[in-house]
Amino acid sequence: MLRTLINPKTEEYQAFKKLVLSKDYVWRWFADATNGLPVPEGFAPVIVYYTDLLFRPDAAHDLKGYPLPMSPYVDSAAKIIREILEENNVKLNCILRIATNCVYAHKEVVKSTPHVDHSFDHNNIIIYQNDYSGDTIEEIELINIKEDKAIFFSGEHYHETPVEGRRIVLVATFI
Repeated sequence: MLRTLINPKTEEYQAFKKLVLSKDYVWRWFADATNGLPVPEGFAPVIVYYTDLLFRPDAAHDLKGYPLPMSPYVDSAAKIIREILEENNVKLNCILRIATNCVYAHKEVVKSTPHVDHSFDHNNIIIYQNDYSGDTIEEIELINIKEDKAIFFSGEHYHETPVEGRRIVLVATFI
């Protein structure tokens, strides 16, 4: 089930977005956005630049079993996520992971490996920070990018690379 959400575009959101789109925002590089999952035919590993704001609690990645703040921007991002979910009457019990992702253009569209973000039931929210191509596909539903658009879903999904510019998103998982 996919749902487009109202993004109230608060002052907090505008300031965060300005930071993420600036030359001063720090990105890390990772060779495969889905961390080595098996790649079905028609898909490919996609290089991603990312910043972990709240690190996932999965035991496969750490033994603590709870999310770890990784950035001074985590409180701002969490507030933005809460504001969007509250605006849309989406229940939030706990945020599990928050990150920003940046994927650069390819000459031809590449489909990232289909994946789920955790090995247990959870929800996803993606907020597009810019207008460049690089759609998200949740199960069989295509979501076209639009700057400031927020989407909510659960289930397997993948992303397409942009053909120009950078696809920049704020992404979180929650229960």
